[in-house]
Amino acid sequence: MKSRLSSESAGYTKALNYSFLLLRYRSRSKNEIISRLDGRRYDGKTIRKVVSYLVQYNYINDKEFSRAFIEAGIQRGWGPRKIDFNLAKLGVAARLRTELLSRNVDYSCQIKHLIEKRDRSLGPVKDRAAARKKAQKILRYLLGRGFRYQDVIREMEDRITNF
Repeated sequence: MKSRLSSESAGYTKALNYSFLLLRYRSRSKNEIISRLDGRRYDGKTIRKVVSYLVQYNYINDKEFSRAFIEAGIQRGWGPRKIDFNLAKLGVAARLRTELLSRNVDYSCQIKHLIEKRDRSLGPVKDRAAARKKAQKILRYLLGRGFRYQDVIREMEDRITNF
């Protein structure tokens, strides 16, 4: 009986140390920790115990993790759809993602900046057909970065006449 308890305790300690190693590199979501521990084939009881400890002592906090992730995404030039997609991949709950992304963040300045940057990188146009093609490229670029179609179109309407 004693060897089983010490074996469980050693497994818990190893799992906890591995979790701290993961957290040393960057903050993680609760689901990421669970996934990584599961990948290392720790049993469910140990995983629950480790996650409970990490949550209790605020080593993992999905709300704070998501806030930081959103800020980093905005800094990278990502739109709300791309940020939401990546948070979902990291296992953040839909309710929390919706709550944090529904803040009234105005992406118009960011979109304008990216339009100007992309416009410069694509160079000047010679005719109306080339201008239309350039506008489509810029639109696809911004949609690929996760901005909403209606937001991009609103910002591009003013610029389309200038292409």
